[in-house]
Amino acid sequence: MGSRKCGSCLSGLLIPLALWSIIVNILLYFPNGQTSYASSNKLTNYVWYFEGICFSGIMMLIVAAVLLVLESDNNYKCCQSENCSKKYMTLLSIIFSALGIAFSGYCLAISALGLVQGPYCRTLNGWEYAFEGTAGRFLTDSSIWTQCLEPAHVVEWNIILFSILIALSGLQVIVCLIRVVIQLSKILCGTYSVIIQDPHDAIDHQVSPVVGGCLACSGIFGTCIVGELQRGQFCFFNKQDLKVRTCHCCVTQSPAS
Repeated sequence: MGSRKCGSCLSGLLIPLALWSIIVNILLYFPNGQTSYASSNKLTNYVWYFEGICFSGIMMLIVAAVLLVLESDNNYKCCQSENCSKKYMTLLSIIFSALGIAFSGYCLAISALGLVQGPYCRTLNGWEYAFEGTAGRFLTDSSIWTQCLEPAHVVEWNIILFSILIALSGLQVIVCLIRVVIQLSKILCGTYSVIIQDPHDAIDHQVSPVVGGCLACSGIFGTCIVGELQRGQFCFFNKQDLKVRTCHCCVTQSPAS
């Protein structure tokens, strides 16, 4: 339950990050708040990759919505058993989290390239990338920013907005990576089953006190009796339930002849 709440919080965090990415990317089309440069295509070429609007924005909103649905309590009905359905949903969550890493990683890379390249501006030699050959050194040398005569303050505009995009997409990558780790831990350390050979002789002695005292629990295959598990009965439970002595589903299997 705790990991599910944590996953929902992380998925919800992707939504404001995506919305801010869209807003910041749109601002890049209007240097110094002017619209004429976008209509005349006098912008840095990296703004036309739609890294913030499409990939770190709209696509991440879709990813966040899907992850929130997968984390809800009413989606574990795709298989015949609850255990199967949970693993299936966990796998889907890993896939969409990986897509989120790809989308936000794309925005991160393009924004970094746009930041290092510098703005497209008018200099004494005409419209050009005034700092393209500086390998990003202009970022720490504000004295040469005056080479850009138009648009006004375009260097600061690009540096601030591309830096914000890098930060937002970087946070998205981190959030999605954390989600992948959480979901992988569910698969590797989450729900599993124990088979009892004898009521007093469990295969795993560490869980035998829990198995021996498993309460009645119902599932698609029927309901277990209250009390000791008998030979051939299965009990599915989570590791975090070992202390509270509860189980999720018990299934009775005919003893081997």
